[in-house]
Amino acid sequence: MKRKNLPVSVKVYSDLTTRISASLSSAPASASEAMRLLDSYLTGEPPASDDLTALVAFNMIRPEIDRAMTRSARARERAVSLDTSTTKPSDASCSCTTTRWARTTTCSATSDFFPPSLPPRAFPKGKALLLFFLLHSLR
Repeated sequence: MKRKNLPVSVKVYSDLTTRISASLSSAPASASEAMRLLDSYLTGEPPASDDLTALVAFNMIRPEIDRAMTRSARARERAVSLDTSTTKPSDASCSCTTTRWARTTTCSATSDFFPPSLPPRAFPKGKALLLFFLLHSLR
């Protein structure tokens, strides 16, 4: 199956295919049928097969597949909502936007985003951040 058509992550799909191959290594025909069942289920088709071994193997991992599909759908929804979330400055004459994760902006209305005492800059990281907060909390 191609990556863009997967309703689960590549990691989950790889794990499932490895487990099917390993558990049905003594029956290669059943392994390929179980892989076909997995692929058809991920495309939305109901799983149906005459190979009972493949059907049992698939049905044993089916609840895990359903949970993975739910997790992936939620993750995609969160990713879309984070990508589309933007903030606009309160100045109506400014038409620029910055994404939620942007550290700086090229907007001419930076005073709406940053007070004059806090210039737009990246904050210190790691130990420097701890030292920064300690020094400012002592004031």
